[in-house]
Amino acid sequence: MNPRILKSVYNKINKEELKSEKVELSLVDDLKKRGDALLKSVSKADNIWKDYQDYLSKADKPFSKMIKAYNDLDSDVKFAEGIAKRFEKAGKELGVDINNNKDFKNIERNIKTSKDIMNTINSFKDPSSFQ
Repeated sequence: MNPRILKSVYNKINKEELKSEKVELSLVDDLKKRGDALLKSVSKADNIWKDYQDYLSKADKPFSKMIKAYNDLDSDVKFAEGIAKRFEKAGKELGVDINNNKDFKNIERNIKTSKDIMNTINSFKDPSSFQ
């Protein structure tokens, strides 16, 4: 074979191999960069998730207090409703307008406010259910 042609073919093959090696090196660099970026994102997400878990764990105590307050309020509302009904019944029997009584108005208003608060408390989910 002609040495000049042989040299030309060899140069082309050598250039193609170098191009291939450059592409492979570029892919390895990209792979390393993406791997490092992914590791950084994983670490950040893991830390944020742990912070959220800590937050939820700390929310258990106030939630428990809120549920106790709800139960106490529920009991007090039932008792107040019973008193209000007996007062209303007694007023009707005596022919007295109970709506002029400020204590009756207050207890009715407080019962309504209590029920609104209880509805709000009912809308909260137990933070331990998120853990």
